[in-house]
Amino acid sequence: MIHTLIQDITELKRSEQEVEKLSQTLTTVSHELRTPLNAILGFSSLLLENAFGKTNETQKDYLNEINNAGEHLLKLINCILDLSKIEAGKFILNKEEFNLLKMLLEIRSIVKPLYGIKGLNIIFEGIDDSISLIADPLRFKGVLLNLIDNAIKYTEKGNIIFRGIEKKDHWEFHVEDTGIGIAEEDKDVIFKEFGRVENDKIKHITGTGLGLTLVKKIIKLHGGEIWFESEFGKGTTFFFTMPKLSIQNISLLKQHELIRGLKTYD
Repeated sequence: MIHTLIQDITELKRSEQEVEKLSQTLTTVSHELRTPLNAILGFSSLLLENAFGKTNETQKDYLNEINNAGEHLLKLINCILDLSKIEAGKFILNKEEFNLLKMLLEIRSIVKPLYGIKGLNIIFEGIDDSISLIADPLRFKGVLLNLIDNAIKYTEKGNIIFRGIEKKDHWEFHVEDTGIGIAEEDKDVIFKEFGRVENDKIKHITGTGLGLTLVKKIIKLHGGEIWFESEFGKGTTFFFTMPKLSIQNISLLKQHELIRGLKTYD
């Protein structure tokens, strides 16, 4: 018996070509936007440092607004560029071994001005110097920064807790806050692109609306999952998993992808 299956993949190929074209366009636009944006950020920073003469308080306020808006736009551009690469299948993870506690201490130092001014604390639970992970350190650090930064933004008093729980074949991490929480009707937009919760309490809080979308995709590329639990007025906890890998695992995965003619690991 001979069984033949013929499938027309014309539409699939056309769709892949459209995604590829869109990705190339977004990459070009992103690079074109970065050039004048870097000039805006650079000169505004120099003026804030009084490099060309002393500025008064009103001028400083305006320069800070320019600088903050520029930083916000730069984050948005970077998020769009990364998302376009993921959609086009060109987002490469550079996996290597790193110490988790060292990374967390670096992040806590970076965000200290944000949580310190509010009188908050960042507490590590289940984390010690013996924990090493194998992942893309740059992207993983971005995930942690995004989740911890969000927790700080939406918390006015209490603590931010980062918790690690070791499982048989993976790690489970929690980012828990005592902030305003998420209302039931807003939970569907959390991981959506440009999803923003409409709430009077957070109108003053800036965000790209792409951060958590990118976080979810990066965690999935690593083979993990992310979800959250929240009660309005009582806080939110984000949970995510990361598989346990070894250097031998990475070597085998590279060989497997090379055989398939893909380039997922670099």
